Amino acid sequence: GELRGDLLKVTENANTNLVEVNNLNLSPNNPYASPVNFYKLIAASNKLIWILQNKYPEVLDKTSQIDNIDYMYGEAICMRSWAYFNAARIFDEAPYIPETLTTLNEIIDYVNTPGTYVDSIFIDYGPEGLNNDTIRDRDEIFNKTYVYEGKKFLSQDAMVQQCINDIETNVRAVGVRYPDDQTWESTIWNEYAMYTLLGNMYLHIGNYDKALVNYDMLLEYQTTDNDLFRFGMASDLANQSWRTIFTGINRNEHVFTLWFGKSNASWQRNPMQYYFSNI
Repeated sequence: GELRGDLLKVTENANTNLVEVNNLNLSPNNPYASPVNFYKLIAASNKLIWILQNKYPEVLDKTSQIDNIDYMYGEAICMRSWAYFNAARIFDEAPYIPETLTTLNEIIDYVNTPGTYVDSIFIDYGPEGLNNDTIRDRDEIFNKTYVYEGKKFLSQDAMVQQCINDIETNVRAVGVRYPDDQTWESTIWNEYAMYTLLGNMYLHIGNYDKALVNYDMLLEYQTTDNDLFRFGMASDLANQSWRTIFTGINRNEHVFTLWFGKSNASWQRNPMQYYFSNI
């Protein structure tokens, strides 16, 4: 992204690949223009989504009781949407991969094969691991449902709309709950991350009302611990206390830090805290 900035000039230290990015003239083999890492992430997400849909069909039942399987399913959909969103922004358009394609090679073949694509090795995942999985052969697949006659290459806005719909339609819960491990609160795809992603995607397509609705879900989230806002602006990270973000687990990490003072003797007389928090 930085290399494509209008005011940036590369030095003689830049290799050929970096110069190509800077000149907006990418060759097919330029590693910085490769979508493979996105495909890997989409393949891994598809694999988990497909397993959960087939082995735990209750994840598709919006009336069933929510448990950790639903949280896991929500994480996989959010992760895949994040990959699609970033890929579309970088490459301007991106393929929307069927969920039954769960390996990198399958996805690359799907993307590069002209016309109809047949999934030649489809694995029906068993509950007891690889040795109990069933591999269906090509002829059986062709007579079933794993034939893809039309590929969906979506533009940025179309992909964003697709990802928003995937999350809002299919995600009932997100973030596997391990109550005895505080690190999960800060490191997994939790509700705050999901709402941030939705806010970013709505912002990208210019829907500011929906962006604000989703951002408010985390900016106005109030914890039960001393009524602090998890992503607000409060004194718990004042002065040198901000270092605790990096030295321990702090569930109330802040989005940003702004230096200000509240006393009459302070050089900063504006009540900055009250612009960002109602406490």
